[in-house]
Amino acid sequence: MGLLQQTPVPPLTRSSTASLSTLFHRAWFLKRNLDTITQTSHAFILPALLQVQGATLSQRAQAWAATIATTEQELTKIQAEIDALAFDLYGISPEEVGANNPLSAAATADSPPSDIEEEDEDDTTESADLPSLVYGLIEYALGVALGRFD
Repeated sequence: MGLLQQTPVPPLTRSSTASLSTLFHRAWFLKRNLDTITQTSHAFILPALLQVQGATLSQRAQAWAATIATTEQELTKIQAEIDALAFDLYGISPEEVGANNPLSAAATADSPPSDIEEEDEDDTTESADLPSLVYGLIEYALGVALGRFD
């Protein structure tokens, strides 16, 4: 018997499938929108400074930073909803999750709480600082001038 055959899969109802599907699609859409500024991505559309409104470059950089913050908050909310649905489907209570989670157990130990980085944090995620955003804009402008995006 293979490892995949031993994986516990809860019974899914139409409503739970629809809920999970909606949440997964929304999370994918948000992550894809963040990727639209990466020129080497298949999702590339325009540099960040051209995707937001503002009269100056610094206002546009602030608008992009706000977009990133809003998107990350929504992704965190979606992750919590997916977790809650998964715990419900598997019949796991919140108390059981807290007791069995090694990260939460380590945080409640004698050591002070630390900022644990997300495992799935993308190293290629573009930052919202002005120099890197201006660099992306100049790189894009040169690419357009030299016919890279024809």
